[in-house]
Amino acid sequence: MKNILGIFVFFVFIISPLTAFGAGELGVVDNGKILEQYSGAREAQKKVTEANKELQKTFANLTADLETSLQDKNLSQAQKLQKRKEVQDRFEAEKKKLDLMVESTRQEIESKIEKAIQEEAKAEGLSMVLAKNIAFYGGRDITNNVLARLK
Repeated sequence: MKNILGIFVFFVFIISPLTAFGAGELGVVDNGKILEQYSGAREAQKKVTEANKELQKTFANLTADLETSLQDKNLSQAQKLQKRKEVQDRFEAEKKKLDLMVESTRQEIESKIEKAIQEEAKAEGLSMVLAKNIAFYGGRDITNNVLARLK
């Protein structure tokens, strides 16, 4: 409820005065549609999905290797603990690489989308662009133009 009230207050006290005083037209963009139709976003999602599958395979292999080591009667308890730590460290390193790749990919896609929105807003003479789902009323939908810029 606080979020809805906050958005309402933002709209009434920030956006309404801007448009009332001729600060320019308001634009809206459908983020969901952009993420769904922008090939760069789809490719990024595919890349992340594949990397996640690879991490799962790595985990399965490391787990199998660890199980084999833990059943080895020739290894001492200290060696088994060391092996467990090595497996855990390796998995955490692989997970960290995946997390960094996901974050980098997300930032790259967001940057491209934001740039396309800014370029379209400037070309259309819009003073502000909001996500379509938070605009209560009005606003020129520039989603298709943004998608065209992203291609």
